[in-house]
Amino acid sequence: LYACHQESLGELDRLIRESKKLDTATAQLSWAIREHVRVMTDTLEGSPLAFEVTSLSPERQAEVIKARDRYERALRKMIDLGVERGEFRRVDSKIAVFAILGAINWIARWYNPEGPAHAPEIGTMFADQLIGGLT
Repeated sequence: LYACHQESLGELDRLIRESKKLDTATAQLSWAIREHVRVMTDTLEGSPLAFEVTSLSPERQAEVIKARDRYERALRKMIDLGVERGEFRRVDSKIAVFAILGAINWIARWYNPEGPAHAPEIGTMFADQLIGGLT
């Protein structure tokens, strides 16, 4: 379980680093959403184990929570930047990120790797819908 968390959190750190290479907050957030969906569908295959931290030791729980908080803050910075630049309407970035993460993380409840929709299509649809709510 800990190794699964480490792998997925490493992917999230990577996607934040990669997103910073893009010019606009919209492009950064869109790419981050698409990549996060890919992590949920391809790397974790939609596994609900992504949420299971209470089974970890207190030290490992704290480590995982700290990494998740760092990821959340990075997404909030993208939204704040988009608001500052006029790409997004004025929103509470914390609530916006909770909505984005809630939508993406819910994939673990319904995603079927054998189903008709896969990461690229799901990621694009999520990015369009979620960013559309910010503009």
